[in-house]
Amino acid sequence: MRRFGALSAAWRPLVAAVVIGGGFVARVVPLAPGADRIIWYLGLAATGGIVVWRTLRRVLGGHFAADVVATLAIIAAAVLGQPLVGLVIVLMQTGGEALERYAEGRASDAVRALEAAAPALPTACVVSQLRISRWRISR
Repeated sequence: MRRFGALSAAWRPLVAAVVIGGGFVARVVPLAPGADRIIWYLGLAATGGIVVWRTLRRVLGGHFAADVVATLAIIAAAVLGQPLVGLVIVLMQTGGEALERYAEGRASDAVRALEAAAPALPTACVVSQLRISRWRISR
C-alpha cells in the first residue's frame, strides 16, 4: 500500500527537471533572445520558492538541517544570475526528499507486514528441559 505523500512529493523534482529541459530546448531552438534564462528564472521562482518557504517555516520552528544550506544556495544562485544552478540545487533537494518519502513508505509497509505476520499469542517451545507455555515455566 503506497503512500500518497510520496506521490505528492514527486512532482517537485519532476517540474524542476522539465523546466531545466525546457530551457535547454529554448537555447537550441532560439524562440527569443534570452528565452532560456526566462524559463529558468520562472521555474526557479516556482520550484525554488516552495523550497525556500518550507525551509524558512522549519527554521522559524527551530529545526535546522541541511535544507538551510540548500536554501542559501538557491537564493545565492538567483541573486548572482545563475538560475540553472539554482534549479539543479532544487532538483537535488526535492529529489532527495521524494526518495526519502518513498523509502519511508516502503519501510512502513514492511513493518506493517511483519506485524500482521506475528503471532497474537506466544506459542509453546522447549528449551533444554524447560517447557514454556503461555508465559508459565514448568519442568
